[in-house]
Amino acid sequence: MSRLIVIGGYSLQTAQTIEIYNADKQNWVKFGDLNTQKYAFSAVQVKGTIILLGGAYSSGPTNTVESYNLDSGIKKTLRPMTELRKYPHVAVMGDYVYVFGGHNSHSDNIETVERYDPKNDIWTKMPPLPTGRHGCGVVVLNDEIYLVGGWSNNEPLSMVDAFNPTTRTWRKCSSMSVKRMWPGVTAVGGHVYAIGGRKINSHITEKYASVERYDPIIDKWTFVASINLPRFGIAACPFNENILAIGGGDGELVSTVEEYDVVRDVWRVIGPLNVSREITNAIIMP
Repeated sequence: MSRLIVIGGYSLQTAQTIEIYNADKQNWVKFGDLNTQKYAFSAVQVKGTIILLGGAYSSGPTNTVESYNLDSGIKKTLRPMTELRKYPHVAVMGDYVYVFGGHNSHSDNIETVERYDPKNDIWTKMPPLPTGRHGCGVVVLNDEIYLVGGWSNNEPLSMVDAFNPTTRTWRKCSSMSVKRMWPGVTAVGGHVYAIGGRKINSHITEKYASVERYDPIIDKWTFVASINLPRFGIAACPFNENILAIGGGDGELVSTVEEYDVVRDVWRVIGPLNVSREITNAIIMP
């Protein structure tokens, strides 16, 4: 039976704790601690093993990569990325892990893209992003990897770009109606969903509850039902043919979890996290 876990977060304290969702009781159970000194990393699952990529230590961004066995708690050091990356954006497609953008040691938005081969522990450079960015959402749909929104040149983005790993080419998709930094992004039923997010104007942060759905066949975004709590830094993932929007921030870290009924177009609040967190990772484990 598949397990949904939440791992990592914006701060060192929240990044330590791993939680697992109990679907029968609709609550979260603390599973353990990572015992790491880094935070703001990305985490994905490859053949039952969690891979932790980039992030930051107190000294700044890192390019370190580790594998983590959820059941044994054993960590192994893997070959590091070629660049330092805080908040890297990561997707798994086929046998490879793709890493897009993020922040470097100068807090610049990174344009570079790398591909990791877990079998051979090798990194390969890929064509760069059309626009260097961080704070975007990334999701795989069909044969492409979509990067949605984000932050670049001191402004939030509505742009959407799709990368084809086979041809190693980028194409531009229709932009969202709303500029969104740190939206929760996932794909269900052949559509991409962008949930919440924020923008910053004149040092004022505006948080969003709105949700947009992208249809790749007609290249169009449409508004659907909004989440109950406006927030950004949501971990979004498919779950039992619905969507979960997990955690986030609304000025403070939140533990709120909401479930979206794709058929009925309705959100409902379900059991909260034990640890409030934003910019975290939701992973479905086999």
